[in-house]
Amino acid sequence: MDAEKEAKLAQYRKEYPAKPPQKECLPAECILLDETDGVFLILSGNFPDVMVGSPPTTDPERLSNKTRYLWVLTPTATPSVLENVNSTKGVVVAKHSNLTGGEPAHCGGEVWFAMANKIFLSGSSGRYGPATQAQWVTTVELFRKLGFLVADLGWDEGTNRPFAILKGDPEWQ
Repeated sequence: MDAEKEAKLAQYRKEYPAKPPQKECLPAECILLDETDGVFLILSGNFPDVMVGSPPTTDPERLSNKTRYLWVLTPTATPSVLENVNSTKGVVVAKHSNLTGGEPAHCGGEVWFAMANKIFLSGSSGRYGPATQAQWVTTVELFRKLGFLVADLGWDEGTNRPFAILKGDPEWQ
């Protein structure tokens, strides 16, 4: 990542300090996954062939979505992994805490790749989701500033949490 992008990421980390997981991890949920499990650094721009897909549009679809990746912004990295991981460590369904080893993170969510740098982005994470709508908006802007064309799944003002499903047509920015 070039110096300008590193500076933007550093500013985000300063504005939104890392926080511990919002719920406790079971032992298997804190196993730290790595490159051998398919983990890549999403904001590096250098990642393997990703599965192309789109986010669910209904709650039942959400349960069976096979192209969902998880992402986390940690104090030192930006790991991402396919949720239905084929891990050498025995993890079958990855959790955000598998990207941090249960350590603090700034934010996390879900992503679907329409193509390498064109993504559907959600802040849906039970452990590291954005604390506020303002943090979510800043997170989406960070991904855009770092080179992604983003369709934001948005924020549910009724629950004060990010949407986990796509509502309506995507708006690419």
